[in-house]
Amino acid sequence: MKKVLGKILCVFLVFAVLFSLFSAPAYAQEWTQTGLSHPNAWETVSHTDWATVSLEGEASFAYETSLANFSMWRFKLRLRGRAEVGDEADHVYNFFDQYVRFYIGNYPGGKYIKVEVVRREELSLSYWAAHSATIDVYYFDGETQVKSDTLYTTVNEFGDRVYQITIWRNTTSSVGIGVLAYDDWHSPKATHKTVKGEFADVGEAWFSNVSLKHEVYKGLGYGWCGGAIREEEFLTNQGVVNPYFSEEKTLAEQIADAIVSAFTTVAGAILSAIPEPYRSFLVHLGDYAWFMVNIILALFGALAATAPVFLSVYGLYLLGLSLMCLNEATYQPLYDHFLTVYNFITSLMSRVIAFLQWLWNQIEVW
Repeated sequence: MKKVLGKILCVFLVFAVLFSLFSAPAYAQEWTQTGLSHPNAWETVSHTDWATVSLEGEASFAYETSLANFSMWRFKLRLRGRAEVGDEADHVYNFFDQYVRFYIGNYPGGKYIKVEVVRREELSLSYWAAHSATIDVYYFDGETQVKSDTLYTTVNEFGDRVYQITIWRNTTSSVGIGVLAYDDWHSPKATHKTVKGEFADVGEAWFSNVSLKHEVYKGLGYGWCGGAIREEEFLTNQGVVNPYFSEEKTLAEQIADAIVSAFTTVAGAILSAIPEPYRSFLVHLGDYAWFMVNIILALFGALAATAPVFLSVYGLYLLGLSLMCLNEATYQPLYDHFLTVYNFITSLMSRVIAFLQWLWNQIEVW
């Protein structure tokens, strides 16, 4: 019996492997390095991960690959960096740009699409660092640039955003471009979404053999930069595809995120200025408060879920008390009921106030 089960399991595993090979998209693609300037400027150089040392001046690299019967190329990109003060002590302002370019098609002599991500790192008064980001897309028909569009732009970007870029075969002869911005790698909703379904009409033959080039360039200015590509996905032999794009955050969700981010930044700055042991006490107190908030939210969530049933039962109870009052020609049952509810609420509030007073006394002791 065990041998039979083992054979069945082996057959199942073989079919599972074959199914994954023939049905799953190719997540791995061989890239060849075709350019590298100033090798000593780079700590890490690859298609998926790169970082420079702090330096004054330019540095670049490039990788290339190709796909037959192109259907889609999708990946997530995250850029980092920091402008810094150079050797001169009187430098109070510095900036540099990091260009990350993706070429799709017959570059440079034929029809191709270029997606250019530009991140500008700035440093003011030697300490105030900020960055902005822009994502532009261009189409060249082999002779001139015939179309361009800005898919994403921001002046002051908080945090290192993650950009999901998708290039796909939208029809038999047209290419679609999509850009989504996320707060981090695992955010379920995008903070920005731009999808151009028929960005460029390149012709049906264009998809039979597509060259891909990834180029990174650090511009003039002192500082360091880096980036990473994750969740890279290639589709071939699929013909026309209809890629899925996640939902975009509502305006209310984005405002709430901005408030939380600002509050966290201010709270962190204040906390860092408080000496020990008060800082540790406040950190533990904050953890405890957050734990209590989660309990309260869970409690109210459960109450909200059962509210219709509770209100229905309570309504029947009040109806019964009212009928009793009418039958006995007295308001005493309703009076006793509301007096009990009042006593319960005042008792609960007094306990809450007593707890807050105890908490304040603990803070004074510290």
